[in-house]
Amino acid sequence: MFRWTKGDYALGDNQIFIGKFFQIGTKDIAEEATETGALIGGEAMADGTKVNGTFSIKEGTPKWFDAEGQHDVTVVFTPDDTVLYAPAECTIKLDAIKRTVASIDPCPDVTDEEVGTPFEKLWKPLVYIRTEDGTIEHGVGVIWDETAYDPYTIEEQTITGTLKIDGYFLGDYIKQPEIKPTLKIKLKTTESTVEIRYHIYITLTVTWNIKPTVPVQF
Repeated sequence: MFRWTKGDYALGDNQIFIGKFFQIGTKDIAEEATETGALIGGEAMADGTKVNGTFSIKEGTPKWFDAEGQHDVTVVFTPDDTVLYAPAECTIKLDAIKRTVASIDPCPDVTDEEVGTPFEKLWKPLVYIRTEDGTIEHGVGVIWDETAYDPYTIEEQTITGTLKIDGYFLGDYIKQPEIKPTLKIKLKTTESTVEIRYHIYITLTVTWNIKPTVPVQF
């Protein structure tokens, strides 16, 4: 069977992430050097006798899979003694699966925007996510719930969002997660914003006070 590992992390037997190398051996790219595929537990027999040799993935097999699902992979057994024994082949099935989001790095707080700033004009950060194997994806977009935003409060607000996974390129190899990013917003006031709020309050108060009263008829 096949076993894919990355450092201390290991996938289940005969599983591989979409887009990840499953070929045997160390990779040339530095950041992928810890990703290793290994064929384990294999044994070759001839007339009831164990034959020593090595297992490898057949030459010409793609180095990774782009689509989710089960894929046939041909494994070649090469005996140490090639005079008495001939190479042999067998087929194993590898499941190409999507990664899952294990955590979302905290977003920087929004503290430099003024009271009255519409949601669409707020500075909103992209986020970093980490998958279960430790892979970090940078600059992931978020669809924020702007209905929870109040542009006229100086109290701290917490807005939640949905990661842009499904329908975007990340959706090809990462599952849409249930966990959501959060964004803390604390709007600041200036002399102009305080003055505007004061005048609005006075205007509304006067309007209500001068409203005529209908006399009671007996």
